Amino acid sequence: MQIHLNGVSDTLKLNLSTETEQLLKGSFTFEFDFISPRLPKDHNSHYPGISGIEIFSALDAKGKESFSFILNQYNRFTVTWFNSEGKRHQIWTTWNYPNDYELASIQRNKWYKVSLVNQKNRLELYIDGEKLGEIKTTGNLRDIKSFRFGGNLKGNRKAVFSGGIDNISLTSRILHNKVSDSVARKKVWQCLHDLANKDLKPFLLPENPAWAGQTPADYPYHILDMSWTALLMLRWHDELDSDQRLLNYAKKHGDARIIGSVRRLHAMICISSVTSQCSGRLRHC
Repeated sequence: MQIHLNGVSDTLKLNLSTETEQLLKGSFTFEFDFISPRLPKDHNSHYPGISGIEIFSALDAKGKESFSFILNQYNRFTVTWFNSEGKRHQIWTTWNYPNDYELASIQRNKWYKVSLVNQKNRLELYIDGEKLGEIKTTGNLRDIKSFRFGGNLKGNRKAVFSGGIDNISLTSRILHNKVSDSVARKKVWQCLHDLANKDLKPFLLPENPAWAGQTPADYPYHILDMSWTALLMLRWHDELDSDQRLLNYAKKHGDARIIGSVRRLHAMICISSVTSQCSGRLRHC
C-alpha cells in the first residue's frame, strides 16, 4: 500500500504492538521505499532553505527519536541512532562518500529502497541493496513504541517530507551483507556502464582486449577521448575522492595503450627489416 504525503500537513504515525516492540530489541532489518519530487537543496520548493527532510523516525514512549532517516543538506542521507542512555550515533553520506556516486546522491521522482540493519554493536545503511554506511554502536537501542513517516508537524515545518512511501517491512532476519552488497554494486556499475557505452560507443574502442591490434584509423576518436578520460579520473582521485576504482581504470587504459604501441612498433620494425632486405638486394643487382 503506497502512502502519499503532501509535505505540508500530512504525516503518518503507527503505534507498535508488544510483539513488534520486542522484535526491535534484538537484531532486525527495517525496510521501506520512498520517492520525492524535491530535495533539501531545492530553493524553489514550498519551503526554501531546507537543511534536512525527515522521512522516517522510530519514537519512544515520550516521543523522542530512537533512530531516524532523513535527507540531509547534501541531498544524501543521515541515519541517527540513540541508545538507552541517550548517546547519539550517526551515519552521514556526503558528496565524497567512498561508494557509487549515482547512489550516494538522490534524484527527484525516483524510487529508492532503504534498508536499515541493526545488529549487536553495529548499524548499517543500504540503499537499493548497496551498503552506503555503517557505524559502531554502544549500549542498547532506545525502546521504540511507534513509527512516524513524513516528519514532525509540531517541529520544523521545513523538514516535513513530500512524496511517497511504500513496501514497509520489518523482520528479525539480517537481509543484507557483503555478498548482497557486492551483487548490488555490480548491478549498478553494469547499468552505468551500459548507459555510457550507448552514448559514447562511436568514440570508444571495443572492450575486447584484441583492440590493441586495431589501427587508430578504425577508431579515430578513441586516443584523445580515452586518454583525457583517464587523466580526469587520476585528477579526481587526487583532488576529490581516493577511490581505488579510478586508479584501476586509468591503469587498465594505460596498459592497453602500451600493448597497442608495442604491437604497432613491432609491425613497423618488421616492415623496416623487410624494406632494408629488399633495398640491399636491389643494390646488388
